[in-house]
Amino acid sequence: MTVFSLQTMGFPEIRKDNHQIKLNLRKGLALLIYLSEHQGAVARDVLAALLWPESPDETARARLRRLLHRIEEILGEHVLEADRTSVRLSPVATVVNDFRQFEQASDRGAFEEACQYYRGDFLAGFSLPDCPQFEDWAFFRREALRGRVMHNLERLTQDKNAVGDHFAAAAYAARLVEFDPLSEVYGRHLILQSSACWRSKCR
Repeated sequence: MTVFSLQTMGFPEIRKDNHQIKLNLRKGLALLIYLSEHQGAVARDVLAALLWPESPDETARARLRRLLHRIEEILGEHVLEADRTSVRLSPVATVVNDFRQFEQASDRGAFEEACQYYRGDFLAGFSLPDCPQFEDWAFFRREALRGRVMHNLERLTQDKNAVGDHFAAAAYAARLVEFDPLSEVYGRHLILQSSACWRSKCR
């Protein structure tokens, strides 16, 4: 079975059986990511308005039809399932999404695994300036995921410090500082863990 993976943490890309696909369709990539987030059927009218907000309704729907056709041509698989009113990811296609993996690992308390999936902020460097509704959705999704990874890093810093693994604690504290360089709390975390590492070396 063909496996598609959507990498959204950092600049987005799509892979097919672990080989990157040059989709060269920014709105096509945005469409796949949006559908992957919603995990169900989305009305055609909603997608058309999302991606072509300034176009007349009929023009936007026609552009959506062409985009869906081009995605199917490029991917070479029935990744999408569409009818006259809605579009969804095909239930017979295997689509792996890294932000979903991040959230699932976070939900079960596998914080180290979750942080490995977080290679960068959600859709970092990717934008659709002519699609403000998509930009708003991506912004709030990005902030939610960023907040969650920072929570995970705080837990890991505390947990590693509690068991005396100060080097790992310092590494996680350093990542926290990267997310918020101006935070006094995270700065103190890093100083304390770095001091603990130094004391460990001196023993």
